[in-house]
Amino acid sequence: GDLNIGDSASSFFGFTLNAGTSGSLIMDVASGSASIDFLNSGTNGAANTIGAGITINDAINIRSNNASVQTFGGAITDGSATLGITFNNDVNGTAAAAASDQGQFVLNSANTYDGGTTISDVRVSTGTAGAYGSAAVSITGAGQAYPFGGTHTNTFNLNSTGWVESAGNLGALRIEGATLSGTINLQRDSQ
Repeated sequence: GDLNIGDSASSFFGFTLNAGTSGSLIMDVASGSASIDFLNSGTNGAANTIGAGITINDAINIRSNNASVQTFGGAITDGSATLGITFNNDVNGTAAAAASDQGQFVLNSANTYDGGTTISDVRVSTGTAGAYGSAAVSITGAGQAYPFGGTHTNTFNLNSTGWVESAGNLGALRIEGATLSGTINLQRDSQ
């Protein structure tokens, strides 16, 4: 199903969803894609954390229209099928402007899903080896992958104008303290 996390008022409380003694959050729908939406009704928003592991039984969209960083602490695994994850800021059918800083995610675990990662108009950061799963990472729109640590064996497909922030446009792939050992494919004039 779908998981909506956020504060519909303007108080901007942050939420944390942690695992119990065992098990994980299971994302499964009868048809289509499952989604995790970090909702924000105002211009700021709160940082939220999902500390529990997540098992995806369908392709999943992870979206945020929130300017704060959304953190995943537990491992993301797929069920018996090859499934991928799309990160974007298109919550409720409305995509935020690329320069809005809306849609920032941090992955803090090695993840084993193997259907690929798509990053579209958001930033997905990690300091953990294997955090982008085991397949290719495709960066589109004004998206950015930001590995700031760990060794990443993924192929990176750059088809993005890059992430815009207060320091300027820091590109589709920002590397700081990480090692990339996979192929990097430029699919357009990317920054």
